[in-house]
Amino acid sequence: MVSLLGWRNDANPDVPQITNSALLQSDSGLIYNDFHPLLSIENIVNTLPENKTIDDYLAEKVASGISKGLTKVMIEKKLNESTKTLLNSSKLFDGIGRFQDTIISDGSFVGIEVEIFPSYGTKVIIDKIGLQFTQPQTNLPIYIYHTSQIDAIKVVSATTTKQNSLEWLTLSETIDFAYLSDQYDSGGMFYIGYYQDGITKDQILKWIKDHPDIEKSFTSNFTIIKKDGDTLKAIPYSVAYKDLLEPAAKLLKDPSGKVIGN
Repeated sequence: MVSLLGWRNDANPDVPQITNSALLQSDSGLIYNDFHPLLSIENIVNTLPENKTIDDYLAEKVASGISKGLTKVMIEKKLNESTKTLLNSSKLFDGIGRFQDTIISDGSFVGIEVEIFPSYGTKVIIDKIGLQFTQPQTNLPIYIYHTSQIDAIKVVSATTTKQNSLEWLTLSETIDFAYLSDQYDSGGMFYIGYYQDGITKDQILKWIKDHPDIEKSFTSNFTIIKKDGDTLKAIPYSVAYKDLLEPAAKLLKDPSGKVIGN
């Protein structure tokens, strides 16, 4: 909330100027100096304690004022038995994770969409996420996107240790969502998630276990496995690489027109 209101430097160049840009920034457009005629930088400078700069003094006063203001609001809400607190620590998604609810990886981006309520000077901080995989993951990149940016605005890593179970992880660094930022446009949507790595060995083995009649084709040295809708299919090399094999076969013919090896 430091930048919710800002200060304005004195028009008199002989008066010490504020150099801390954070003190000059005002997300709301309101300026401290305008609240009272005596609240001028010149008057404040003339009453500064010894060994204090104008930047240090104002930074301390702003921080102290924010702390006192939040404390007052929280105390009043407690006394009035308000049903909703100003500052919450809660889940973004309140659902149920079932270990049997698995999907076949197809390389898609998997995650959630987050919309931040328009609020100047405040932000949402995410320090934990819940992940569930069939196998433990090491240093899995978690990407954070915003609808105004084509590239991820942040990437953090997550490591899981459980198999087929939901696991809550403390992130290597927090994910901060602010309504106003120099990194992206105001408003819009945020997306938190990861990219699937494609079909894994464990998923193929599970598919073979559930469909024992296709084991021979799936374990052949001359087939590839591809996803087709919600199923997996074994495709022979002769079909999958037909465009490459036919020209190669022509190059294998000897001068008599016979294919070498026949």
